[in-house]
Amino acid sequence: MPRFFFDIHNGVWSHDEDGIECVDVEEAYLQAKRALPEMALEQVPRDGDHHTITVLVTDEDRQLVYTATLAFTGLAIRKLVAPHRGEQDLTAEIAEPGSELIVSPQ
Repeated sequence: MPRFFFDIHNGVWSHDEDGIECVDVEEAYLQAKRALPEMALEQVPRDGDHHTITVLVTDEDRQLVYTATLAFTGLAIRKLVAPHRGEQDLTAEIAEPGSELIVSPQ
C-alpha cells in the first residue's frame, strides 16, 4: 500500500516523518478530513477568537496531493460603549447564510 504523510500547521509546522499506509489517495483525503475536527476538539483556542489548522498530504515522493484547512472564528457580542452616546445594546443578524454578520445598535 502507498504511504502518505500528513504535515500539520497549527500555529507552527509539524512535519510527519512516519506517514501512514492508505489503500489509495482517496483514503488519504478521508484521513485528512477526519483528522482536522479531531485536532480542533483537543486544541480549543484560548488566546483569541481566530484559529486555523491546516493539513498538507503528500505521497511517498513528498508530492502534495491534498490540502485542507479548518478555521474557527468567534465573535463576542457585548455592550457597545460610544463616548458620545453612552452604552447601547447591540443586535446581530446574518442577512443570508454565508454572508457577513451585521452588528448594529438597537
